[in-house]
Amino acid sequence: MAIYNHDVLAVINRCYEEWLGPEKLACEQGCATCCTQNVMITAAEGEVIHAYINQEGKQAWLAKLLSGQRRNEPAVVSLNGYARACLDREEVAKQKANLDPCPFLEEQRCTIYPVRPLACRCFNSTKRCQPGSQATLPGHVVSGSIAIQQVIEHLGQKEYWGRLCDVLLALCEQKENKQTAELLEEPDAVNDGRTRLIAARPLPGFMVPDEDQDKVWELVHGIFDEKIDGKPIGEIFNGH
Repeated sequence: MAIYNHDVLAVINRCYEEWLGPEKLACEQGCATCCTQNVMITAAEGEVIHAYINQEGKQAWLAKLLSGQRRNEPAVVSLNGYARACLDREEVAKQKANLDPCPFLEEQRCTIYPVRPLACRCFNSTKRCQPGSQATLPGHVVSGSIAIQQVIEHLGQKEYWGRLCDVLLALCEQKENKQTAELLEEPDAVNDGRTRLIAARPLPGFMVPDEDQDKVWELVHGIFDEKIDGKPIGEIFNGH
């Protein structure tokens, strides 16, 4: 894992929320229509979640939750992989959706809310969602959300990319997550999760319509101008 990736994630999350600030969103605590097992994350985002679980001493709780997550279809194409295929005018494999409720939901509330992945933060709507309905968002918000998810995947290129629970299972192989690994009910659960993952890919180009570019570049360049230890994130990004 690149040394700055966790810090970059924190900056991206903050900048995204500040950028969203003027939007009047209907989302509120307890609204969980969008909280499904369709969330895709990078290894860095999974490491942040594991660190939170370890800090809270909830390894047994996480192990029990992950032990029941073996029904997911394998990841087929990442966001940057999809962008590459579009640029090359190639046919894109279709990812089978899993719209089952997210296992981290308890009483319609997220149990890892402080460290939820960016994909979860991007689930927004200006109107209250209903099961089976689509979110309502301005085009630039959709484009901006996709753009920064591409940035995060680029930062984690060559590492794990896939569904939330599968990435968390695979990361149980790290020594700092040994306690969770030892408490898993199935001995092959870690490898099982790993087999459903693919590698994050570098950014081939942003998928931003002309009409959204000004507002999206405001977000992206704002992130790249932020500094970590005196180093602009843009330089960290280009160093991958």
